[in-house]
Amino acid sequence: MPKTGLQSEIALKKLSSISGNSLRLTLVGESKKHYSPIEGIIAVLDEGAYTGTNKLALLLALIDLAPRIGERNYIEHRELAEYLMELQWGHTDNFQDKPAPKQLTASNIEDQKVLIEIKRIKNLVGAKNFHQAKADCPNKEWNKSITAITAMLKKNPIPKLQTISKKKFEFLYYVKDQNAKISLFPESKQALIEYGGVLRSLVETRFVRFVSQTNYKQDTFANLEVYLFGADRFMPPPRMRKALFEVQAGKCIYTKKKLIQATMQVDHVLPWSRNPISHIENFALTSKELNGRKSNLLPSKELIENWMAFEIQNRNALEEIAKEFNWPADLGVVSRSLRSIYAQVPDGT
Repeated sequence: MPKTGLQSEIALKKLSSISGNSLRLTLVGESKKHYSPIEGIIAVLDEGAYTGTNKLALLLALIDLAPRIGERNYIEHRELAEYLMELQWGHTDNFQDKPAPKQLTASNIEDQKVLIEIKRIKNLVGAKNFHQAKADCPNKEWNKSITAITAMLKKNPIPKLQTISKKKFEFLYYVKDQNAKISLFPESKQALIEYGGVLRSLVETRFVRFVSQTNYKQDTFANLEVYLFGADRFMPPPRMRKALFEVQAGKCIYTKKKLIQATMQVDHVLPWSRNPISHIENFALTSKELNGRKSNLLPSKELIENWMAFEIQNRNALEEIAKEFNWPADLGVVSRSLRSIYAQVPDGT
């Protein structure tokens, strides 16, 4: 994973000045202080009080889910709870042959309910993969975990994330129905989508820094970053890649050129750095050369049109592969996310 935290921080300082007029929401009880979405996130990271990682995890969830919800501006608590489990699923694994690092400095263990429930589900079904665990877990037990996490969310971090220097603001979302959902402001949703790639890198860097400083004296930052947020753990296994190779008829989705199985690579159509979607529709087998050139870039018009044609033609086959390997499949999630992000790309890009 690229070490882009410092570059992201510098870029966001510039972005805040550019986007500062996009949204002006007042401080509750004090009309003189305002924050735009970007300024608000920077203020939370710079001035927010942290005794754990749950605020940072919620920020990552908002960044990732914003493009996935399509036209609506609300996110249900259950959606947030389930995505937090997916986001932090690997955070209970051993790190460098030692127990998983702590993500809490205070004594309020309830703030780590996500990790507690992940451990419970893992012990219950023995699955290493989040999506396999969800498929194998009895509905009653899965709903028990989601209910516990939503209860935590309603206490903290949802009501406390938008607190800066002990004062409450509303610059990302508001809570209209305490029991069901949070509603993103239209301008904040746009900012989360438009600057999601930069925002995510910055929040991940702060997350890793907190865990590193909480647990270790020596420098484990680079290895810890891959452990917490690396894409490798979410890639399809060899047998699944072989099945995808057969569906693609041995050709690259993007260029339609013949692939060499020994050197082909799996690409995230929507780059992992922009939004970590591991659904089968977001995977494309391509050449090592093209994958290297594409890197974290969005596909061009021609490439994305070739991908669209492939998805439409092979939708049923992909769903069958996903079913066989207990892998997530939802073309709607991928297409909504792509549509939302492409809509924010400046003209002429």
